[in-house]
Amino acid sequence: MSKKKKTIEELLEEAIVPEEEQTYEVPENWIWSRLGDLVKVQTGKKDANHGTEDGRYPFFTCASKPIKSETYSFEGESILLPGNGANVGLTLFYEGKFEAYQRTYVLNGFQGYMKYLYYQLLFGWKNYNANKQYGSATNYIKLGNITQYVIPLPPLNEQKRIAEKVERLLSKIDEAKQLIEEAKETFELRRAAILDKAFRGELTRKWREDNGIDFNWVDTRFENLIETGPQNGLYKPQSAYGKGTMIVRIDNFYNGKVNSWETLKRLQLDEREKELYALKNDNIIINRVNSIEYLGKSALIKNLDDSCVFESNVMRLSLNEKVNPDYLILFLNSQMGLQELRKNAKHAVNQASINQQDVKNVLIPLPKIEEQLEIIRLLNNLMSNKDKASKYLEMNNVIDSLKQTILSKAFRGELGTNDQSEESAIELLKKVLEEQVK
Repeated sequence: MSKKKKTIEELLEEAIVPEEEQTYEVPENWIWSRLGDLVKVQTGKKDANHGTEDGRYPFFTCASKPIKSETYSFEGESILLPGNGANVGLTLFYEGKFEAYQRTYVLNGFQGYMKYLYYQLLFGWKNYNANKQYGSATNYIKLGNITQYVIPLPPLNEQKRIAEKVERLLSKIDEAKQLIEEAKETFELRRAAILDKAFRGELTRKWREDNGIDFNWVDTRFENLIETGPQNGLYKPQSAYGKGTMIVRIDNFYNGKVNSWETLKRLQLDEREKELYALKNDNIIINRVNSIEYLGKSALIKNLDDSCVFESNVMRLSLNEKVNPDYLILFLNSQMGLQELRKNAKHAVNQASINQQDVKNVLIPLPKIEEQLEIIRLLNNLMSNKDKASKYLEMNNVIDSLKQTILSKAFRGELGTNDQSEESAIELLKKVLEEQVK
């Protein structure tokens, strides 16, 4: 006996998401539906070795940049979602002919406005997938992640208005972000120039003249300024993380400072580990393994009032009385200091490393303690605008937040574009379902 074919009304009832599964309220002429009921979801046809350098069409893998292909399996307006790897959660819109990797999901066949769907996924897809990934070595998502994804669906004309307004607003935001990036680059160049003068003795020339002090700087090997260390940190598996002792990892410090202590992860340690890898105020930590642009970054430990250790990709050392810790950390974060730290770097695929002896061999321009203190004072004064610049640069975070606010309002019907007199999105959903049952 053949299975009875469902009517459009029955399919429509199944496609509309029940109220208890709807994330927030939307205008009355909108509906909530699942992505799998709105689009055709396919995966690519080729393996990861398919791409060439001289192909005619883009070949999209789960990496962020497409290579080329001699063939194509898809065309028209499409949305691509990486199915595994580091880029799971990203969303790409493409119009034209292209080929795709077997683990790249391709969405097309939407009867609505494709750019609306793209911006909706740009708004919620990454967060939706945050706790819905599988695998241990490599993250991946399943087809159900996509087909069961719930979205608010406005009438077709409203989709167009929303997408167009979002595009205009995001374009203005990107322009503002570009201006901020230019300001940041200018500030960093000015900071680098000031530090260069400081550690060549030019910044304190007048101070020496006023105090009758000769230029008596000495290039000193770092090991002559070290009291203890360098010592590499400890490794613990992910299962050890949760509660317990704070740990400084390579992403927790930048420009000579550790991020707020409250932001650090914690892990379970025994008493021996706590003692052996303990950080103390005025310790110096240095990143020993990373991509070359971050290799050798360092920080001075300050205002630490709780137990804290450091991870295996970081070195720790303490200083003797010949050098002021603030002077040293300023030098290590200058272009001159970073060049010294990286001069003997060992390069491997996608990363580089330095060892303890490399750090000991770093040459440091060293004046007397009195001049070190004067350099610290002058640099603090000259870079007092850093706080203002930092506040200005923090606008990047504000802008990223603003993007999410715009997208959030867009998909709640709060951009002022909705026309309640337009027919309900149910009519659009009917057309979609009718196409599917033909």
